[in-house]
Amino acid sequence: MQVFVGNLSIDLVEGDVLCVFSQFGEIDDLIFPRDDKTGKPKGFCFIKFEDWRSTVLTIDNFNNAELLGRNLKVDHHRPTERPAKKVPGASAKSVEDRLQEVQAGAAFKDVQGPYNLFSGVNLFDKSTNSDTAASADWRARRDDADDAEGHEKKKKKKKEEKAEKRKKDKKRRKKEDQDEA
Repeated sequence: MQVFVGNLSIDLVEGDVLCVFSQFGEIDDLIFPRDDKTGKPKGFCFIKFEDWRSTVLTIDNFNNAELLGRNLKVDHHRPTERPAKKVPGASAKSVEDRLQEVQAGAAFKDVQGPYNLFSGVNLFDKSTNSDTAASADWRARRDDADDAEGHEKKKKKKKEEKAEKRKKDKKRRKKEDQDEA
């Protein structure tokens, strides 16, 4: 059975996902989609476990769990057959032909990332995340985004306050004019 994992941080790579989710069972396959143009992760993946009990454990323990500041969405996934991408000049191959071309474990070859089992980093503990360079980089990018959002919010709030002040001044002047008359 396959598991859908959504709302993953784009800082994670295949190896990180393997390290985190292999604690509930042997992973048979990992589908980790990336953007065709940029190569960045799309923020979700599909994991196939060897045993159905691992699937149940994963869903029970990881649904709505926080990983790198994001709440994961984990649920059952029933695979469906996707139509092949149409590439001009390419011959259409069946799924079986493509599977025979891929070697076992090819998806996990040369998988590296800042988080792995050997470094002893606990991805769920915010205090240990502060020690890693990747976490510092992630926090800096997040803070920059927060600063930009905060700046826009302050700007909007200031504009609204000015508009409100103008309305009050206009009402006050109108009332003064009526009192004088």
